[in-house]
Amino acid sequence: MSRWQLRKAGTREESFCRFCDSKLPDWRAQAQAPAGASNPVMTICHNGKPVVVQPEPGPEGLAKFKTNLIQILGLKPGTDLQLIFECVEPFS
Repeated sequence: MSRWQLRKAGTREESFCRFCDSKLPDWRAQAQAPAGASNPVMTICHNGKPVVVQPEPGPEGLAKFKTNLIQILGLKPGTDLQLIFECVEPFS
């Protein structure tokens, strides 16, 4: 059910059944990482060399990630990056 609600995020079907219109439970409670969960890991491949990065949450984490990425890619400091990510569904 949580997978369906996540796919329908931002629509009425995120919170209400499309057939009987009853209120659905909040899927976010099930999506919380359990205590002691591991940190996310990203692998960035550049020139055939994989580099493992552990991104951190929040604006500070994003700034640190961009700085690390600029160094990994050998770009000039202060380069403006626009990033797009594809992620696996959390319930798959």
